[in-house]
Amino acid sequence: MNESFEVPGPSANAVPLGWRALKTASPSNTFVASVNGNATSGGVGTGLCAHISSSTTTKPNTYIRGTAGAAVLQSIVVDPTSVQSLGNLSFKYNIRGRGTVTAQGDYARTTYTLGQTTGPFYFWDPTASLTGAGPYCTNNATPIANSVNLPCPAAISDKKFTVSFYWATGTSTTGGDPGFNVDDVVLTATPFPIETTVSNSYGYRIPALVSNNFRSINKRQIVGIANASSDVDGVVASVSEAGIDQVLLATEATGAFFRSRKVITVSPATINTTTSYTATIYFTQAEINVWGADKANVQVIQVDDAAVFATGVNPSNAKLIAPAITDNLVTDGYIAYTFNTTGFGSFAIVSPSTLLPLKLISFTGALKVNVVNLKWNTSNEVNTNGFDVERSTDGSSFKVIGFVKGLNHASNEYTFSDDNVAKGNKYFYRLKMMDVDGKFIYSNVVTIVYTDKDKWFAVYPSPVKDVLFIQNNTFTSQYAEIIITEVSGKVVYKHSGAIAGKLKIPVQSWSAGTYIVKIKSGESETTQKVVKQ
Repeated sequence: MNESFEVPGPSANAVPLGWRALKTASPSNTFVASVNGNATSGGVGTGLCAHISSSTTTKPNTYIRGTAGAAVLQSIVVDPTSVQSLGNLSFKYNIRGRGTVTAQGDYARTTYTLGQTTGPFYFWDPTASLTGAGPYCTNNATPIANSVNLPCPAAISDKKFTVSFYWATGTSTTGGDPGFNVDDVVLTATPFPIETTVSNSYGYRIPALVSNNFRSINKRQIVGIANASSDVDGVVASVSEAGIDQVLLATEATGAFFRSRKVITVSPATINTTTSYTATIYFTQAEINVWGADKANVQVIQVDDAAVFATGVNPSNAKLIAPAITDNLVTDGYIAYTFNTTGFGSFAIVSPSTLLPLKLISFTGALKVNVVNLKWNTSNEVNTNGFDVERSTDGSSFKVIGFVKGLNHASNEYTFSDDNVAKGNKYFYRLKMMDVDGKFIYSNVVTIVYTDKDKWFAVYPSPVKDVLFIQNNTFTSQYAEIIITEVSGKVVYKHSGAIAGKLKIPVQSWSAGTYIVKIKSGESETTQKVVKQ
């Protein structure tokens, strides 16, 4: 804990988010955070500080006297099981009040509660033998200002607790301003060392909305999990791959991306893809050194199965997450990355520029009358900006001819029509698939040949003796319906299906004479004659 009260919270008291200002019904004295405190004039702390005040609106550094009551400034909940051991509680205070710890006095004490409750409040030092443990008050005309450094009581070494500053207003009217002012509250602790070798935790049940710290059998920190949306049984955390170097990340996206050698895996007893939670993963100085300045900008990658790190990651088996970063390298020798996610799997940090390409299921094109119709399907779109449709007439120099906005759904279908085409040309089309950050990948190339309809398919030889060939001249597979009849109209051959190259038709059994070959492909149709010997 390190609270200087410089960031006001959302409540009228303006105490920091997660802290609470509690009070009895009367008097109106309560804790607030403001610049009216003794952060500067009393030589205590800096900037804003927390102090007793008679109003949450104007927040004066004065209090109402003569009516018995109490107010408490209560910290966020501290979980000592998340650290190896608690250290000391230090803070700065400034107070006048009334110097007697009786029903008439106005004084403050350092207390704690077990959990963030409204009581009971236990004295930080019940024997009053610790210097600086309180109570705090004076009968002098000049306030007293001190800095204290208190060891933690044994009673909170293994239980969640809050630091609670307790203010009592007595029945006397002779007390003096200011009431209790407090600033720069720091609670130190010795963290657990970070696991850097391949190791695993024991299996535990994660209760919903409860903080859990998974440590290895070596008693080293692996991962923290909090705020789970449901109970999850049999969860085991492990460092499944260890090391201090970077590894090239296998992905279809343009560019070279890297991941940490270190991989953290969290596995429940049964597959779980629906529970959401907050996770924190840890890296030591040695593990993070290779990232240099990028340590402050890395992303977290989550994969369903760590095996895909070798075979290739994409949006169907992985996702990228922007974490919050806590850099404790100087003080505690580690850096932590905290993020919200859903489902379990394996985690690593990756290059800031890492891109997981959307999955292009298909990209096809067809010529209909005088228009080329393009169609493509994608899945797993996340943060897709859209698609530049590019065209080339030589297969190498492409120009943008249109843009289609991304839908960002789990399954997507797109179309684009190019009516600026002319007979006798071959066209090449590709998609530039871009995300919102400007990163992109290219699709496969679709080739369309726009020939005269009579030249789409060649029918030969004529005359024919044994085998008749129908050749597709468009260089792309074309769906065609073929009917061959005698001059009388009698059908001797029919075909419906795609023709990629040439179609072979045995004709040995046909009678000699003239035959009509009708070929229909899309909206175009051609008729040719052939003679059978």
